[in-house]
Formats: sequence, C-alpha cells, structure tokens
Amino acid sequence: MTDPAQGTYPGPTIEMYSISGRVTDPSNQPIAGVVIRGGGQQTTTGADGRYTLSNLAAGTYRITPSLDEYDFTPVNQAATVNETVGDATNVNFVGTLRTYSISGRVVGTGGGGLAGIRVSLARSPPPPRRTAVTASPAWWRVTTL
Repeated sequence: MTDPAQGTYPGPTIEMYSISGRVTDPSNQPIAGVVIRGGGQQTTTGADGRYTLSNLAAGTYRITPSLDEYDFTPVNQAATVNETVGDATNVNFVGTLRTYSISGRVVGTGGGGLAGIRVSLARSPPPPRRTAVTASPAWWRVTTL
C-alpha cells in the first residue's frame, strides 16, 4: 500500500515494553553481577542490584536470575507486558549465598586421634580465615564457608 504524500505506507507501529526489577540479599542489600534472562535477552544487575530488559513485544516472559554460588527466590517469575498493563516493574528477586561446611579428623602416625590441634582454612579470594581446634577424639568442623 502506498501513501500518496510519502510514496509508501509506513505500516503499523509496534509498541515495545520493558521488564525491570531489583535483586537483593536477605538483608535487602543489592547484589551486583546477577545475570537476568528473559524474552531471548539477557542483562546484568548493576551495583544497585537493578536491571532492565528493554524492547520487548507484548507478551508474557519467564524472567530468571543466575549467579554462581547463589540460590534465588523465586527461582523465576512470569512477567506480562502489553497495552493494558504497560511495562512490568518490581520483578524482584532475593539471592542467598550458598554456604558449606567441612569437617575431618586429625590422627597421629599410630592412627589415634590428636586433640588440641588447630586447623586453619583459607581460600582465594580470601574471606575471613576460618579455624577450628580438634577435640577428643580429634574431630573438627568449620561451617559457613
């Protein structure tokens, strides 16, 4: 179809929408570097924990956060954008850092447990060093790694 004034017909305008939100830890502190996927796109949260997925056609999208060593609540969310509801805002997530524990037993050459031995653990990059002291019968455990 042509427009006599323009020589062409521009076609219909497609409205585009965005989905945005914030990712925090359980203390409501922002988590930077979380990858957010949805609608065939991905973005990363900034220092303030905020993200935006832009230029989305009307529809319902499954939004999923991911970051190594974190679990998120909810795991994902459905967000709908269209002419009626507009953009989807406050599609928020809470990330919890996974914690681990390690334990063991210190024994002498004869196989007997050694009490009173200090066991020290460190990793790179270094969070605070963790230590434990063996008790009888020489077992130790370090939690919240």
